[in-house]
Amino acid sequence: MKWKTIISSALALTCAFGINTAAVSADTGTASDPADTAASEQAEDTSKTVTLTLEEAVQKMKTDSPSSRQAELNHSSDLVAIKSKGETIHQYNEEQDQIKASGALVSGTVSKTDTDIARLSRDFVQNHLEDNYNAEMNSIEESAVSQYYTILINQKNVTQAASALEYQKKLTSSCEVKYRYGIGTKEDLLTQQTAQLNAETALADARTTLDSSIRSFNQALGYDLDTELVLSTPIEKTEEELPSAEDTISKALAENLDLKYYTEVYVPNLQKQMNHLRYTVSTNSAAYKNAELTYNKALESVNNMPTEREQTIRSAYDSLSALDNQIALAEDSQKTAERTLNNIKTMYSHGLATALDISQAQMNLDNTVQTYASLMVKYNEALLSIQHMAGVGSQRVTYS
Repeated sequence: MKWKTIISSALALTCAFGINTAAVSADTGTASDPADTAASEQAEDTSKTVTLTLEEAVQKMKTDSPSSRQAELNHSSDLVAIKSKGETIHQYNEEQDQIKASGALVSGTVSKTDTDIARLSRDFVQNHLEDNYNAEMNSIEESAVSQYYTILINQKNVTQAASALEYQKKLTSSCEVKYRYGIGTKEDLLTQQTAQLNAETALADARTTLDSSIRSFNQALGYDLDTELVLSTPIEKTEEELPSAEDTISKALAENLDLKYYTEVYVPNLQKQMNHLRYTVSTNSAAYKNAELTYNKALESVNNMPTEREQTIRSAYDSLSALDNQIALAEDSQKTAERTLNNIKTMYSHGLATALDISQAQMNLDNTVQTYASLMVKYNEALLSIQHMAGVGSQRVTYS
C-alpha cells in the first residue's frame, strides 16, 4: 500500500499549490471593495455615473425627486382643503343671515353640524400645515436612507456570494483530482459539482437583486434607470445621543401628527355626525346605528393608539440596545477573521497553507463583514425612526 501513500502525498501537494494560485491576493486581510464588479461593468459610460454621499441622496430625495414633487402636491392639496372647509363655513353663515333677515322658519342647505365639522377640520389643517409637510419629509428621508443602505448591503452580498463560489470551485477542483487518481468517489464529485452550481446560482441571484435595488433607487432619485450610482458613504454606526424612552414617549404622544388628528378631529367629528342624526332620524334606524357603530369603533381604536405608540417606542429602544451589543460582537468577529486571513497568507508564503485555506478564510471574512454591516444598518435605521417619533412623526395625514 506504499504507492497509495505516495499518491496521496503528491495529491496533497497538488491541492495545496496547484489550484488557481494565481488568483490568491497578496493584499492584507481586508474585504474586497464590493462596488468594483458593478462599477467595471458600466465603466464605458461614465456620462451616466453619479457619486452620492448619504446626505446628498437624502437632500436629492427631499428637494428634487418624484417623492418631493408629490409632497409639494400634497401640500397644495392641504391648502385646497383649507379653502374648501372655509367655503362651507362661509356658505352656512350667508344662509343663516338670509334666513334671519327673511324671518322664515326654514333650514339652510348647510347644517350647523356640517359647519362645525368643517371649522374643526379647517383649523387643524391650517394649524398643522407645515407639520404635515414635515412628516412627509421624514418619511422620504427614511426611504432614502433605507434604499441607500440596501444597495451597499446588496453589494456586500455579491462579494460574499463571489467568495463562496470561489471556495466551491476550489473544492470541485480538489474532488476532480481525487476522483482522477481513484481516491474519491463519483458521488462525492457529483455532490460537489451540485454545490458549485448552487453557489453560481446564488451569485447570479445576488447580482440580480443588486441591479434591481440600483434601478429602484435611480427611479426614486429621478435618474435614468441605468445610471451608475457610486455611493461614497460607508456603512458606519451612527453615534448620537438619544433622550430617554420616557422623554421620547412623552414627545410622541404630544406631537405625533396622526395621533393628534385622530384624537382632536376625526373622532370628535364622527361624534358630531352621530349626534346630528339623533335629532333628525330615529335612533333605531339603520343610518343612526351605522353612525353609532362607526363612532364606537373609531373611539376604541383611537383610545388604544397611545398605548400602541408607547409599545412601539419601547420596543425600538430595546432593539437599539440589543443591536448595540450585537455590533460590538460582530466587530470583534470581523477583526478576528482579518487576523486569521493575514496569518494564513503568511503561512501560505512559507508553504504551510493551501490556496484552499486562503479561499475559505476570505469567505469567512466576507461573511463577518456582511454581518457587521447589516447590524449597523439596522441600528442606524432604528435610530432615525426613533428620532422622528420624538417629533411630528413620519406619517402624513390625509384629510377627508
